[in-house]
Amino acid sequence: MTKFFLTTVLLILANTTEATHKIPLEILFGNPKQRNLKISPGGHYISYLAPFKGVLNLWVKSVHDDDARVITNDTGRGIHQYVWTFDEEALLYLYDANGRENHHLHKVSLKTGADTDLTPFDNTAVHIVQYSRRVPDRMLIAMNKERKHLFDVYELNLNTGSIIPIEQNPGDIMYFIADDQLAICGAMRALPDGGQTLLMRDNNQSAWHPYITWTLDDEHSGPLCLHNEFLYMLDSSQANTTQFVKINMKTNERTILASDPEYDIADVVFHPETHEPVAIVTVKEKEEIRFVDASFAQDAQIIDAALKGPWIINSATLKLDIWLIAAYSDVSTASYYLYDRASKKLTFLCASRPELAQYQLQPMKPITFTARDGLTIHGYLTLPRSEHNKPVPLILLVHGGPWLRDGWDFDPEVQFLANRGYAVLQVNFRGSDGYGKAFLNAGNHEWGRNMHNDLIDAVAWSIKTGVADPKHIAIMGGSYGGYSALAGVTFTPDTFCCAVDLFGICNLITLIKNSPPYWHLALIKFAKRVGDIHTQEALLKERSPLFYATNIKVPVLYAQGLNDIRCTPLETKQMIAEHQKHQIPYEYYEFENEGHGLAKPENKFRLYAAIETFLAKYLAPQPAA
Repeated sequence: MTKFFLTTVLLILANTTEATHKIPLEILFGNPKQRNLKISPGGHYISYLAPFKGVLNLWVKSVHDDDARVITNDTGRGIHQYVWTFDEEALLYLYDANGRENHHLHKVSLKTGADTDLTPFDNTAVHIVQYSRRVPDRMLIAMNKERKHLFDVYELNLNTGSIIPIEQNPGDIMYFIADDQLAICGAMRALPDGGQTLLMRDNNQSAWHPYITWTLDDEHSGPLCLHNEFLYMLDSSQANTTQFVKINMKTNERTILASDPEYDIADVVFHPETHEPVAIVTVKEKEEIRFVDASFAQDAQIIDAALKGPWIINSATLKLDIWLIAAYSDVSTASYYLYDRASKKLTFLCASRPELAQYQLQPMKPITFTARDGLTIHGYLTLPRSEHNKPVPLILLVHGGPWLRDGWDFDPEVQFLANRGYAVLQVNFRGSDGYGKAFLNAGNHEWGRNMHNDLIDAVAWSIKTGVADPKHIAIMGGSYGGYSALAGVTFTPDTFCCAVDLFGICNLITLIKNSPPYWHLALIKFAKRVGDIHTQEALLKERSPLFYATNIKVPVLYAQGLNDIRCTPLETKQMIAEHQKHQIPYEYYEFENEGHGLAKPENKFRLYAAIETFLAKYLAPQPAA
């Protein structure tokens, strides 16, 4: 009896340890308990996204009462983007019904619960141009309602729902800029050489005149805020990195307010009433926020001391007297706090995924290495939990964009892979954002060449440093990362033992030819950075993995949203045809009513369960410690 009892206890303990170590997919990729909390403009309510009948919906509660209630009833792909109206009577949210990115703008009343589609137009996308507390009942929106390749500006009456055309796009405007009174006083014009010109005018009736022109090299330059005679902008025309600059429009006096010699200024927080800059955001190895308004210095110190880790202001009242803060790290999802500047009190509200606290998550370590041509490359390494000091199977996880970057934060995909026994290497290869224009422009015409060489050099670094087992290295990514996965098994077929392509690109020619109509201005820059389909089709073919499919020696897993407008299903179908033609092993998973990425949790569970099985079969993980 005693022996049986002890055996049972040991089995229970073993099963409990294993269950505690392996994080369920539902916890990593399911709906969060709450996310994207916001304080209302007057400070009376807190809004957030949370599941209702298994789908993310909008909820509202009073700041000081436990009276939470759901105010939307979506049963589809969930709500993800929303803002408050300034009168606190309603919330506005953007909704994509099927993944085709034709967002509609909805208004839902707090009093009646009425949910109104303010832009009920087929095959039409909308985005907000300007919403000001000084004109709280109206909003400027941009839609491609009349011409699918161009966005015109309309004035939307939030009370009546009426929509009035305000500004017609002449054909070369990427976006319009409006002031507090909803007057369109600026516009960004796309130039044939890939550059851009900021156009300005005094009022809606006056003529446009060029104010500043930037070349393609300075692509991340542009206006942030226009208030009275002052223009605040990011500008790299006089430096390698984007600087935060203030220009007096009357005198043209230029003042540099913030800069960093190695990293771009990523963002600026402005006071919602005075429009004065409050804080500067720079993304280095980790995100750094520096308050430039001295009156907030004490508040920042109090919060720093209490949280002992990175945090951001997720939203604030109009007077900036109450902040809703999100604290985060590489091993924890967002936790939300309310901070009252008058009382200096910080109050915990909730954790986005509290159930993750019972699991061990793996830290993300910043790394650097030198590429074969001497360029310094940054990235992150996440190791699996292991007591064995020896090389492990590694996944090269490539970010999308490609003109984006990986950062130091909680990433459910990274934690999923590390939890299953793999090292995860993320690389901000040349062309990635945030490291200055020289690094960004070093990626021009380097798809499938030096951008890919940076990834292969990262693999070599991981082997040399004893991290990776050279016989067990996989490559995985989405969008451009999917392109990189296919480039990995076609251009460098002996490097990887398997690959995962999530809604990626295989053929740069079909990518361009099947792009959405309203991409035509963005494709000017694409032609300069990647290749011009009119004059460089041979180059585009040369850099397309599809035409080297016979080089593939290892299994590839493909995932595709059938409504993807960016990397259409044709990209995956072309590759699968090659697999079938040449009898190359592959797995394919398609998802209805999904676009460029998956929104529905059940689809995420299906995909990552398949990835887990695929990697376990072909990447040969070590047993969990």
